[in-house]
Amino acid sequence: MEIPAQSLLDRFDISAEDLSLLQECGRVLGSTTIERVVDRFHEWLLQQPESRAFFNSEAEVDRVSNLQKAYWGVFLARRRSALRRIPSPPR
Repeated sequence: MEIPAQSLLDRFDISAEDLSLLQECGRVLGSTTIERVVDRFHEWLLQQPESRAFFNSEAEVDRVSNLQKAYWGVFLARRRSALRRIPSPPR
């Protein structure tokens, strides 16, 4: 069973106004800033010894970084597609 996006919005009490504020944040930050923040986060993350347990190669880090840039760009543009349907937790 999957949880639809609207159900997640309702569960976390995210309003249309909240989504508009996210869109404004995305507009103010711009894609260049989002990319820079993700890059800096990954630079910091790779300095943590524990991170090597999650990333086996530089190519994998690049792949994850690119996915995060795309996700945050969509999320901050207030597109509901960013709230993908996710499986409900097992009982």
